[in-house]
Amino acid sequence: FPAHPYFQSELGQQNLYSICRAYALYDTEVSYCQGLSFLAAGLLLYMDPPESFTLLVKIMFNYGMREMFQNGFNQLQACFYKMELSTMEFLPDIHEHFSDIGCEPHMYLKFLIINFKIFIQFSVLKT
Repeated sequence: FPAHPYFQSELGQQNLYSICRAYALYDTEVSYCQGLSFLAAGLLLYMDPPESFTLLVKIMFNYGMREMFQNGFNQLQACFYKMELSTMEFLPDIHEHFSDIGCEPHMYLKFLIINFKIFIQFSVLKT
């Protein structure tokens, strides 16, 4: 998202900062952590800041995304482990290629989780 023209503008940067800051104040247990801005940025590309904030709260609390950011990222680490086992079992060629080039699950799973959650949320919005 940093390369997107909207976030290169002052307005885009300010809106992203405002949503992340508002969420950090709203949810003091999670507060702000790495990765949250990517989720917020994805929302800002499709809706205005108040709607983006509201949907961010819904995603975090109603769709289990909040657990990814809590307790030292334990849930996220569990997802990495499950992804590695699944890739090893169901996509052995891809697993071998990733291993050969040193690509660990944490390098690609964060991207998949964030985009999958955004996709699911937008699919729900369309219905």
